Amino acid sequence: MRILKIEPSADYFTPVLRTVHEGEEYQLTVKLEPNAPVGRHEELVSVRTDDAASPELRVSVNLLVKTDVYVNPKRVDFSEVSLAQLRRDPSLSDLVSMTFMVKKRAGTLTISSITSDLDALTIRRDPQGTSGSFQVVVKLVPAMLHPGELRGTIRIHTSDPAFPEFLAPVSASIR
Repeated sequence: MRILKIEPSADYFTPVLRTVHEGEEYQLTVKLEPNAPVGRHEELVSVRTDDAASPELRVSVNLLVKTDVYVNPKRVDFSEVSLAQLRRDPSLSDLVSMTFMVKKRAGTLTISSITSDLDALTIRRDPQGTSGSFQVVVKLVPAMLHPGELRGTIRIHTSDPAFPEFLAPVSASIR
């Protein structure tokens, strides 16, 4: 089967076809255009062939377009934490940590501050200064924990005028 033409169902992505083995195997990828709308999208690529039995194939394309600056994952969930174990061995708090990323799709930014309304957290970011990608590590402070539900927010301030602040919900069930 030969591929005659490929057509996207939307104008914000471009399908790119690469021939692996002529007539047998092809690789289809998509390239997002700068005007791609933020969010999840289910689109199609129409593939026209010279095969009379299958003159058109429709290939599903699932796209996730993030904002220019984003946090991933969007929340910090420690799930269930044993307070007794953490107090017996405080070094376990290194194992009970969550990591998220703050990223800028193009260019760089500065994180001016990261704060939380929870005293039971330590928050460290790397790198300091300006970057296109930051790793943020959040750990629990065993001495500040109490049995029950832990709920709060991490507030991230950036130098990007379009995305000056992000809120990351924090949750844990302390047993």
